[in-house]
Amino acid sequence: MQTAPAVLVLSDEIIIALHSLVANKHLELAGFHFYLSDYAPETRANAFLDALPLITYARNLGLDPPIIDIG
Repeated sequence: MQTAPAVLVLSDEIIIALHSLVANKHLELAGFHFYLSDYAPETRANAFLDALPLITYARNLGLDPPIIDIG
């Protein structure tokens, strides 16, 4: 039995933070960072897939995060 993939819902905190970055010209979005205690390739791939909606939302606001750091 396969389970449906999880859908990431952007939290209000993330949305507010991204809008604050757009409003404050003294700040720059350097990218997104995730700390993972698991080094399995599948875990890292899932973290990257989870980051895609964040990147899309940021780009739709005119931001251009150049880095995704999955550490």
